[in-house]
Amino acid sequence: MADQLEATVGIGNRLVGLGLDLFGVLVIVGGLAWAVSRVLAGLVLIRTLLSWTLMLEIEWRWPWQPARASPGSPAHLPAANHRPTSPPAVGAAPVIGGPG
Repeated sequence: MADQLEATVGIGNRLVGLGLDLFGVLVIVGGLAWAVSRVLAGLVLIRTLLSWTLMLEIEWRWPWQPARASPGSPAHLPAANHRPTSPPAVGAAPVIGGPG
């Protein structure tokens, strides 16, 4: 009977040890996964900011602002029945091609 009890306790001890080892491995892997996900989140944030500044540099607007009508688009041309009521102000001519 004592041998059977020692064998059962020995198996239980080994199972508890194995469970603690697995728990330690999961904690380490979970910590690494959290670190990797934080690095990836940082890279996505940097990429987003670079994309926004590139759009601001190229199109002179933020991504959430509506697109400006280009000089050749129909939205930029005056309506056929529209007549200006006063002459345009000095220097109010549209800039073609943008600054630079």
